[in-house]
Amino acid sequence: YFIMITTIDNEVVNDFGLPYSKSLTKEEGKFIYKEEDVDTEEIEMNLTLIDEATNNISKTLNVLPEEIIYTSGATESNNLAIRGVAERYKNRGKHIIVSSLEHTSIIASCTYLQENGFDIDLIPINNDGLINIDELKKMIRKDTILVSVCAVDSEIGLTQPIESIGKLLKDYENIIFHTDASQAIGKVKIDYSNCDLITIAPH
Repeated sequence: YFIMITTIDNEVVNDFGLPYSKSLTKEEGKFIYKEEDVDTEEIEMNLTLIDEATNNISKTLNVLPEEIIYTSGATESNNLAIRGVAERYKNRGKHIIVSSLEHTSIIASCTYLQENGFDIDLIPINNDGLINIDELKKMIRKDTILVSVCAVDSEIGLTQPIESIGKLLKDYENIIFHTDASQAIGKVKIDYSNCDLITIAPH
């Protein structure tokens, strides 16, 4: 369920439709049902819509439905990916490689990790703004645990060679490959089969 603290104004409900959280309120720090407002048919309908969306996403990305994690948006997803991998695999190493064109949410996560003992390296780009894959290969170390490259730049629209980067990193079993595809999904056809983590958003 999508849960929120502030009650939605009826004017918003009338203009934009029924939200998933209409029947939920917050009291004493706990989310509870207001039994008199619960519409079980509405809840079932919303759950069906979520299941349908999940199945559509899984087919688009060729992943299992249970591999999809819903968040509040791309920023939270990027934070979860970068900091989650760093925390989970810090016993393998503390070296992370990202492009210099990443969204601020990724740069901020990397800055935090750098302040907490991780080594962060930025991948050089060519004159055309694309990742230099040969330089990326040279940067990989025994303690590299994560590489993150945005699929499409949010400001200038460059499409990075995600397929080629994925093929390169496939040979390194200890490296997780993350791509922020929030500006690419549904717009640019990219093969994500060699990506371990993908951030998407309905922009």
